[in-house]
Amino acid sequence: LMVCGTWMTLGTVVPDYAQRMTTPKSVTLGVLVGLPAFAAAAALVGSSLAQAPNLALYSALLVACVVTNAATNVVGPVTWVKQGAGRRLSSGAAATIVTSVAAIAAYAVLPWQTVVAYASWAVGAGALFVAPAAGVVVADYWVCRDRVVDRDALQTASATGAYAYAGGVNYRAVAALFAGMAPDVWSFASNLSLDLAAKGAGALTLESVTDSVGSLLGSYVVNSEYSAVIAVATAFVAYVSLTVLFVPESLKVARAEAA
Repeated sequence: LMVCGTWMTLGTVVPDYAQRMTTPKSVTLGVLVGLPAFAAAAALVGSSLAQAPNLALYSALLVACVVTNAATNVVGPVTWVKQGAGRRLSSGAAATIVTSVAAIAAYAVLPWQTVVAYASWAVGAGALFVAPAAGVVVADYWVCRDRVVDRDALQTASATGAYAYAGGVNYRAVAALFAGMAPDVWSFASNLSLDLAAKGAGALTLESVTDSVGSLLGSYVVNSEYSAVIAVATAFVAYVSLTVLFVPESLKVARAEAA
């Protein structure tokens, strides 16, 4: 779940790349050829740098940080800035704005170790809710919409479009998300309550609660496969069932257009 919590967040930038791919073949080549090839190359470089002097080692680390952040943290904001400016800005100008704001804001953040501590909490707790979200996405794309995505409809605010929902919210997805979260949240809360009760009321401090939560999150990481499977399956079944019982008008429109 910790891995899901980290990489699912990075996965939100995938559409920014995918919309630049003109054919399904380009996606297949990227996943089956490009990704393994570059991953293998990175492994080879990493193994060779293990014996490298510090100058070469940290130079490569600097390049890796720049490339990683450019790929994962810049593309999405750049796309957002360009769209907000009515696409009057070039990609280079938008990237300059994003990196400048990030550089200035960096001095306003908390000390790094404090940030790391709170980030670990956020990823650990947030990861409990990522798996059911994945179940909803898979159910909607693979089952309900039969792997058809209307890019133009996604970018419009039409109340009768293929992705329109009551008040702009897909309540079936929200209900399925909570259904998928329920087993993990109930188990986590029950174990936390028992752990705190065993320590006694007099020993309840912020530090003791933090230690208990951290210990329980660690156990969830060890058993993440089982928790994720249960959450994904529950959310998947709940979303498909709710969609079959209460078919939204937008889905009817999408199916009619796909036919």
